[in-house]
Amino acid sequence: MKQEDLRKLLQTVCKIATQQAFRNGAKNSYVRAGMGEGADSVNQQQRCCEVKLAYRCLITEHMMVKMPVFYMPSPLQLNQPIGLHFFEPRYRRLIAEVTVGRTSDELSGGQMKEPLPRFVFACNSPLAAGTNAFVVELHRCRLYINGRADVLVNPVRQVRLVKVEEQRGSDSLGLCDVTIKRV
Repeated sequence: MKQEDLRKLLQTVCKIATQQAFRNGAKNSYVRAGMGEGADSVNQQQRCCEVKLAYRCLITEHMMVKMPVFYMPSPLQLNQPIGLHFFEPRYRRLIAEVTVGRTSDELSGGQMKEPLPRFVFACNSPLAAGTNAFVVELHRCRLYINGRADVLVNPVRQVRLVKVEEQRGSDSLGLCDVTIKRV
């Protein structure tokens, strides 16, 4: 695809996303704040608002990512950290995957540095498309020689599982596509 075609496609997607955001009542103070100023200023502010709304709509409504999944029935709540002990082989692999490149200080119980590792914590049955779950950030991790780990995770976003599939050779480690769910 040529760069010009890509630019046109992105403009079209942004226009549709902006229309959708405005239709959903997402108009914000960027436009209203400039109403008493000159026409150029208002147009600039409105354009800025449209771009921000389009970006927010694309990211929060339409973006999907693949992430490893941890499954355990639990009364998980947003921004309520929870400590876990990973001992099953599939979750040892999960923690090894999300902590690749981390320092020994971070892996010996110290505070993780930004960007924080993330994975999906599914606490509802069934582990299938349509199930609600959480994206959690790994704040602390004590990794033991045998691969077990004590971790502190914080649920930062509710998500809906779109597709769940098992990684090959992963000891049943789930890998899923998630789409961000509006909260």
